[in-house]
Amino acid sequence: TDGVDNDADFVADCDDEDCFGETGYTTELNCTDGADNDLDTLVDCDDTVDCGSTPECSPYVAFFEFFEIDPDSFDLEGRSITFTPDAVDPRLYTFALTSGTTAYPVTPGTGTTTTTLPLTTSTNRAVTFVNLPSFTFFGEAYTTVHVGSGGHVNFGTGYTGSVDSMSEFFGRPTVAVLGEYLNPSSGTVTVDDFADRVVVTWNDVPFSGEPELNQFQLILNSTGTIEMHYVAVPEGGPDGSDSIVVGITDGVGISPYPDEVEAFRRTLRNAG
Repeated sequence: TDGVDNDADFVADCDDEDCFGETGYTTELNCTDGADNDLDTLVDCDDTVDCGSTPECSPYVAFFEFFEIDPDSFDLEGRSITFTPDAVDPRLYTFALTSGTTAYPVTPGTGTTTTTLPLTTSTNRAVTFVNLPSFTFFGEAYTTVHVGSGGHVNFGTGYTGSVDSMSEFFGRPTVAVLGEYLNPSSGTVTVDDFADRVVVTWNDVPFSGEPELNQFQLILNSTGTIEMHYVAVPEGGPDGSDSIVVGITDGVGISPYPDEVEAFRRTLRNAG
């Protein structure tokens, strides 16, 4: 513990395997070095007691932003977000934000198969793919999507409410396009199923109890790429709301939850 590389092997103190297991070094302080630092036979993230809550060993994978409506403004109107899975590790994604979205890329009702969902506030419907063989999300292949009235879709199981809290967002594999309470009974939610993609469109759907209409679309491509397109979204979000969530998560469901992705947060906020 003297801060000196005493044996001149270029590592000092607890970073030197000569010190592993010594008094005062009884936890896996380095969770990514491939070594059993505390000599308990468990290495790095396998040492769940010492490393289970660290960011590098978190069971969660997520790319998301919670927009706190006050004081942050929320305005994704005219923009699109694309998440692309990594070619090597399908549980990792890159994302891109673009502007100039003035219309839906896919016209609702033009699918090989089209389903109009009878959604009202706090409801969801399961839709099994007819033409798309499957959609891979965080490395898992699904043949059914659960479409929620609250501007989100789930995989595995559906959720009836809004995903605008951490526990709700992380409760199951989720794509939150506009995660807030919406009222689709005064608009339409359609699912267009093609051989190479499934498209979910929330058209003229207001926030619950408010007149402003939202128009946004989600495209799940056979390649695993996820597209979110915002044609019309009221600037500032719903009145009296605490937050809107936008993003994706593998949804392990228990805390501690991961932090928002800094680059994603910065990009979206800089965009307005």
